[in-house]
Amino acid sequence: MKNKVISWIFFIFYTVIIIVSSILIANKIDSEYNNYMYDTSARVMLGTDNNIETQVNIINKLYDENLSSDEIKNGKEILKKYGIENANLSENQKVFNRKIAITICSILGFLEFIIIIAFLIYNKKQKEKWSNLYKYCMDILNGAKAIELTDENEGIEGQVKDSIYDVTTLLKKANEELEKNNRETQKLIADISHQIKTPLTSLNMINDILYDGSIPEEKKKEFLDNMHYELDKIYWLVKTLLDISKLDSKTIVLKKSKINLYDMILSIKEQFKVMLDSSNMGFKINIDKKATILCDEKWTKEAIDNLIKNAIEHGAKQITVNGTYNKLYTHLEIIDNGDGIDERDINHIFERFYKAKNSRSESLGLGLAFTKSIIQNQDGTIKVISNKGEGTKFIIEM
Repeated sequence: MKNKVISWIFFIFYTVIIIVSSILIANKIDSEYNNYMYDTSARVMLGTDNNIETQVNIINKLYDENLSSDEIKNGKEILKKYGIENANLSENQKVFNRKIAITICSILGFLEFIIIIAFLIYNKKQKEKWSNLYKYCMDILNGAKAIELTDENEGIEGQVKDSIYDVTTLLKKANEELEKNNRETQKLIADISHQIKTPLTSLNMINDILYDGSIPEEKKKEFLDNMHYELDKIYWLVKTLLDISKLDSKTIVLKKSKINLYDMILSIKEQFKVMLDSSNMGFKINIDKKATILCDEKWTKEAIDNLIKNAIEHGAKQITVNGTYNKLYTHLEIIDNGDGIDERDINHIFERFYKAKNSRSESLGLGLAFTKSIIQNQDGTIKVISNKGEGTKFIIEM
């Protein structure tokens, strides 16, 4: 509304300027013409020797606007006899013609008319454009699907349309991402609730039995061990979820440094020594002892721990770790000859709480998701190749 008022004020001001200018120019030309005619008449009268009849005749000829073109032509021929022509008149001797003034005023008036028409058309088009933009914005606010604004016009209108479309697209994507995150959050909460519900139910049952006092003394230790197991399970679940959330939100800052890859894998092997020896499982390292990897050692070891543990839990009898490195990245392979992964599960194994068909009943489906989060937060990649019954190969590059 404010812009509309300003536009009309400017238009009225401009119109007044044009009209006043036209009037002033016309009056100036008319005044100059009258002054010139009066001066010319005065000069002519000097040559009449006060002959009244001659004076009257000259005055009638000077101010008679109905003279024929032939009469005017005869007068010009007389002037030529004495060397007076239009081409050699000085500026102050040229006659001002009323028709010039009328023509100029007419042109100015016509221009004023054109300007008024052009202003009204432009104002109407601008009103339509902004009305369309307003309608478009209201459609967006009301939840209508945004349409692409294609405008070949340059200038502020095109820029505004492009900006509205860009902002709309960004808001739409942000809204879709928010909805996706909400769905994932709801699913995550449901999964966590499901995972915690089972051990809590078990703990409540054991607690009721122990509280009742009817359990034999020799059974108490067994029940207490079960409670300890379930509590460890809940603790590991909560700790792992918190770690994943911290990694995803960048709350945990991973400090990368150049680590000897062979020494790191050897230390991981030592952690599983008892388990490897008890099951007579082989563990082979094919890595150059000078090989390095740029990573956060603590978190990377935890990620690889999960892969080794996963291989052991799925029936592997031999684990092989291969590693190569160059100036750009380090390539690491963890290979086992265990149960392998079913084809329908292989695209989901890195999802939180996803449990493959052959997973152990106590598995929470978080280990591989945690591993992926650690690797990706160090700008690395992890992928898996597996065939059911033949084993699995995890490939890490970082």
